[in-house]
Amino acid sequence: MKKSFKTTLALVGVLVALVLWYVVYEKGIKVKRKEAQENAKLVVAIPRNDIQEFEVDRLKNLEALLAAKEKDKLSPEYETIKFKRIDKSWLITEPLNDEADASTVAAVLSTLTTTKNEREIAENPADLSVYGLDFPRYKVRVRRNSGEDFSEVLIGKDTPVGYSSYLIPADQKGAVYRVARSLRTTFDKKLSDYRNKNLFALTRPDVDEVEVKNSYGSFILARTDNDAWTLARENIPASADEVKKMLGAILDLRAKDFATEKAANLTTYGLSKPAVEVFIKKKGTKQPETLKLGASGKALYAMRSGKDTVYVVDSKLLETLQRPAKEYRNRSLAEFNRFNIKRIRFDRGGKKLDLVKKDNKWSIADQPDKEIDPHKVEALIAKVQDTKVTRYATSQTPNTGLAKPGLVLQLSDEDGEKLNVTLKFGAKQGDQIFVAREQLPVPFLIKLSDYKEINLEDSAFVQKSAEKSKSDVVPNDETKKDS
Repeated sequence: MKKSFKTTLALVGVLVALVLWYVVYEKGIKVKRKEAQENAKLVVAIPRNDIQEFEVDRLKNLEALLAAKEKDKLSPEYETIKFKRIDKSWLITEPLNDEADASTVAAVLSTLTTTKNEREIAENPADLSVYGLDFPRYKVRVRRNSGEDFSEVLIGKDTPVGYSSYLIPADQKGAVYRVARSLRTTFDKKLSDYRNKNLFALTRPDVDEVEVKNSYGSFILARTDNDAWTLARENIPASADEVKKMLGAILDLRAKDFATEKAANLTTYGLSKPAVEVFIKKKGTKQPETLKLGASGKALYAMRSGKDTVYVVDSKLLETLQRPAKEYRNRSLAEFNRFNIKRIRFDRGGKKLDLVKKDNKWSIADQPDKEIDPHKVEALIAKVQDTKVTRYATSQTPNTGLAKPGLVLQLSDEDGEKLNVTLKFGAKQGDQIFVAREQLPVPFLIKLSDYKEINLEDSAFVQKSAEKSKSDVVPNDETKKDS
């Protein structure tokens, strides 16, 4: 019995030891050792998010060096680009001061900090030219902060076989390794490729007002309290779609190239007398941001406030902004959500017709027994929604007939508090008719043919017995026989 107990105890001890070995070694030491071995293969040992500064030297005269017979008499020439992180943004600090493109920098650093050495090719080779490392194609330096030394990576030429390049990793001077060629191609960029090409950092909700000056004059688009847009000087509603299109073209504008950092003569770029000027006012600010556009030849150039840089931009932008104010006018007779309409009132000089919707059924308010054709009512609502303004008049336009309108049409919800559209139809002018909309200071005109489809007789809404659906008829013995 004692012997059996001791055996069991020994087996338990062995099991505990095996468990401890598995936990400590297999799950701990072995995993960390493997991680350390993999991390040792990294080209750069600093995590991407820890890098605060980095520099790239790009070899400029590679072809000349390769063609030179006496290479000792020709020195490599490098273009150096320096970057520094400020909070969450990256800045280019040399050879100029400008914002860097965040996505480009993130992609470059991600590739740099995740690339691993494939294998060692040579340790302290006598001739680095075999690997293109006598004058590296790129020299890349990174560091955590300005108080420590840079870690430098040297990137040479591509391997003759396979998709790789030669490299001397950071902090491993002398040994040459093979790495994925994607590291080298990542740095195949000009200075302009690293620069932020967005001319504005604003979003559409940021903008409260836009003033445009072009060959047609100037106009102001202002955001209202209910988040709609109006042509401020005319006090006419603006088309939400047209404003959205224009703001998108401006705020999403990206430089195709950089013409110059400081123009000696703006006439060269058509900017001494801009074709278009745009003034964008942000919420809560008094000073607008400005955009100037100038055309020269087939190119379109741009400048923005606070910068001397002249940008090359898409020439289609000029076409978008070179438009008169009238093209931004809202052309809808009325705008509303058709599903919220619960009451429609026709007032023809005191003769009224009230259509009301209750329990998803339309009826005449003072004649509830009459059957209403719901399709006719919905068609009327759709017609009011779809009718377009042909042109706007002014508050001084004579003979509009709106002082004594022939028809006042009101569409509203149940109590008229949330939705209330009131339209007054006045005098005819040729094949058009004057209309006034409540809270709109100027009258406008619509086609007379559209008006006739809106100004329906009361009887047009009453469903005739012959039009009733068979499904509405209560079946009797005769109808059962017919079916």
